[in-house]
Amino acid sequence: MAFYILLATATFIAALIQGVSGFAFGMILVSILPHFMMYTQAIALSSLLGVILTGINAWTYHEYTVWKLLPAVTFSYILCARIGIWILTTTAASAVWNKVLGLLLMIWAVYVLYINGQVSIKPTAKNGILWGALGGTLSGLFGMAPIMVFYFLAVTSGKNSYMGSLQMFFFIGGSFDIFFRFQSGMVTLDVIKTASFALIFVLAGFISGRLLLKKLSMPQMQKIIYGLIFICGLSLLIF
Repeated sequence: MAFYILLATATFIAALIQGVSGFAFGMILVSILPHFMMYTQAIALSSLLGVILTGINAWTYHEYTVWKLLPAVTFSYILCARIGIWILTTTAASAVWNKVLGLLLMIWAVYVLYINGQVSIKPTAKNGILWGALGGTLSGLFGMAPIMVFYFLAVTSGKNSYMGSLQMFFFIGGSFDIFFRFQSGMVTLDVIKTASFALIFVLAGFISGRLLLKKLSMPQMQKIIYGLIFICGLSLLIF
């Protein structure tokens, strides 16, 4: 019973924050669930619920999606996510890499806040491939890719285009990601049953997040996002 109360609370909060910032659902769940279930099951559960949530978000903001940004970054992300999942299922993922990733995220978040969010990334196919490869590998290994938030904040011009493009990207990439996890045997019947229980809390959190997002300006949203990325890095360092 205690586990299900924890799961309900964690998924609601994670979905609420995802609704406001466009990410962090997987980050929050992966920081909590491995303490109560197998790491691979926690990643699979987070990915399954995450693709449902981003699918809803992607549809909500689909009219703002900047489609020309997606092909190169999405293809690269999907390919490298498959490689990351293969590495995860065939080797032991070292906790050292979690801490390295956490430190890098904290440094980058502080730097971007220091320069007031003015990150310059040209929306070229080359940059899309590079950022997609990095994000896909991290997603396959750790079940989260907060690094992609930096890319889409830099190559989009407003709150709605950021949300529309990022959520469509995460939905397409996440759909392939969960397919690969089914193939690898990570998504079990127990994972599906647990996801079914948590889904109602995910939807409630998503609705609450959307209501909050309407009240935020783009600068406020950026500060929240970079603060969350810093917290993500700190959680990886600690846990």
